[in-house]
Amino acid sequence: MSNRVLIKRGLSNDLNKAGTVAGELKYATDTKKLYIGDGINNVEIGAGSVIELDSYDDLPDVNVAEKHKLYYCKDLMIYCYVREINGVYYFRYNSCPTYETLNATISQLYQYVSSDDKIYHAEFDTDGYDYVTINSSTLPAKGTYEDGMFVVLRGTSKLYICNSSLDSGYEEITNFTYSYYSVMTPANVTIGDYFYHRGYDKLYYIKAVNWVEFNAIRVTDLPTQDKRIVGRFYYRGTTIYEGYENKAPTLSWENLKTDIDLAAIVSQIDGKIAGKFDVEEYEYMTPTASSETMGKLYMWKEQSIYMLTAYVGRVVNTVVTATIQEEQESSGDDSGDGELILLPIGLNYEPYMEGTLANRPDAGYGCVCYYATDVDKYYISTASTGGFLNYYWTEVSMTTRSSAPTTGSNVGYYKVVNGNTVTIYNVYDQYKWVNLTTDQHPYLKAQKSTSTSVYAGFYLNYIQLDYTEKDLSSMDEGTLYGVIEDA
Repeated sequence: MSNRVLIKRGLSNDLNKAGTVAGELKYATDTKKLYIGDGINNVEIGAGSVIELDSYDDLPDVNVAEKHKLYYCKDLMIYCYVREINGVYYFRYNSCPTYETLNATISQLYQYVSSDDKIYHAEFDTDGYDYVTINSSTLPAKGTYEDGMFVVLRGTSKLYICNSSLDSGYEEITNFTYSYYSVMTPANVTIGDYFYHRGYDKLYYIKAVNWVEFNAIRVTDLPTQDKRIVGRFYYRGTTIYEGYENKAPTLSWENLKTDIDLAAIVSQIDGKIAGKFDVEEYEYMTPTASSETMGKLYMWKEQSIYMLTAYVGRVVNTVVTATIQEEQESSGDDSGDGELILLPIGLNYEPYMEGTLANRPDAGYGCVCYYATDVDKYYISTASTGGFLNYYWTEVSMTTRSSAPTTGSNVGYYKVVNGNTVTIYNVYDQYKWVNLTTDQHPYLKAQKSTSTSVYAGFYLNYIQLDYTEKDLSSMDEGTLYGVIEDA
């Protein structure tokens, strides 16, 4: 007589609920994998083994079942695994205002209660019914639908229930809210009423509204929008963010790399930028990032360096703030009319000075901005270096205004006078270099738009490089990572 041996079975995500007894076998019915308990975890039997193939051509078709397997192709002496690529992930967000105590009738679905230090989410207990939607202002003929069927009449924003005992065949439901675009919130629903959302074409009967504690990851900065955010909720400031998959990834066979494949990276970049940029070859000295370098690819072939200029934004910089000194009496010939003019005295120059052009001090000796009153021109002390530091005056156009400029102001210099205090501002566009072979996932504005000075027409997004360093906590379960060892 044989003995019957039973093994626990269930979904892979539920195995731990059945215990982790050491030596006990469990079978995952969804993944067809066998596990054995070690007292702490259920460990997959045979996990980590390599499947050997004689030829790369013998690799099976790419599918989800192959995602957790590693193949070794003898003919090419390479390891291969299935990789998910080109998935698109985003955040949905909902307002989460802060209240000292729970507010049961707010127009948001989330709230943070400071006295509890907890986040709460509104949940609706509803019943669903069979119903039809009529895009008309006229009900259909009596008997069109069976008794008990609900009819939403969009033309009049009303709700009816079919009742053949009435002459019209329909009874209007008056405890009803018709919503064009607003989702259900505790503020716009009433317990015991019906609620219809036109955008979703859904009819609900509201039995109860409950506020339940909601677990969200509290963060200062949102994580990278990749697969790891899907199904997770994050709380930042006064907002709840939900990660979701906007576009499902495709599966592709990938070679396991144990070193930086620079040639592959260069080829990838070449494919991304082909025909989209003017190419400027250079060596040693990268030019200053500016509007003139925008939209061009700067390439140092020997070093496989690819550089693009990114527009950072408009900046307001305070050039100088100074107190206007009282005018000194001229030390030159007195014309007899008692005129007082501002003259520099010795080398005690002020950051901002006014006077005649002839009395303008040398650049680089303390005066930053000089206004030549006799020619009505402004000059800024400028420094350049070509091995030696050199200062010189640069004539600039100056706009006088009563308040400080903002990032919405035009590029240029501004003068603001407040009492006897003068402040000079410089508004300018800031740019930076992005090295495509070292920076991860550069997000660049790289093509000039019509009639603007900002390059924003073409976006070079999400270049996937092969040597991003990752810590264990950031790695996806079931994903294979190559290791780059230091020499």
